[in-house]
Amino acid sequence: MSYTNVDPLYKYGHMRICRRPLHINKHVHKKTTDAVLHFHNAYELIMIESGNYNVHCPDCVYRGSGPCIVLFKLGSYHGIIRRDCETVPYRFYVANFHQSVLDMMSNHPICVEKCLEAGTTVIPINTEQLSLFVPLMERLTVLSGGYTYESSMPPLMSFYFMTVLGYIYELIKEGKGISFSSESDEQIYISKVIETAIKAVEQ
Repeated sequence: MSYTNVDPLYKYGHMRICRRPLHINKHVHKKTTDAVLHFHNAYELIMIESGNYNVHCPDCVYRGSGPCIVLFKLGSYHGIIRRDCETVPYRFYVANFHQSVLDMMSNHPICVEKCLEAGTTVIPINTEQLSLFVPLMERLTVLSGGYTYESSMPPLMSFYFMTVLGYIYELIKEGKGISFSSESDEQIYISKVIETAIKAVEQ
């Protein structure tokens, strides 16, 4: 694990628009591929099962390998790039969820604000902790396929998602999370975003 400030080698960023309030996908990559530094109008939760990676928001703020959970706040400029993964399959889940999903859980005891107060939070986890998350993420991946703005969240789906956030909250409460705030100095952050985008376009 190390921290550094480097210019991320990304293509031009794009706006990702979630068409569902909560949508989850599982991905498996066997080779290193470029990631796109991007904005989108939803929170993003990434649960990495295996592989090596760098977390950018917009600079590289974290290098890691193995199981990990990363939370990005909506509106942040971010991305995760895989590295040296040719011989180790890179497996991860991506969950995008809107504020409306959290609003429906306002009476739940989980401290959602604590989970999402930083611009980016990285939580390294061990294999035992991973074994708690994988079944939940697998089930949510299936359940989220039919969930749209026109339909209400199925109770079982809501339960699974609240359980995921509950586990994350417990890890953060135990001091396992590493937070990076993109809002501590807004002008510097915006300048970095603009600089990164211009460099990407010029390549």
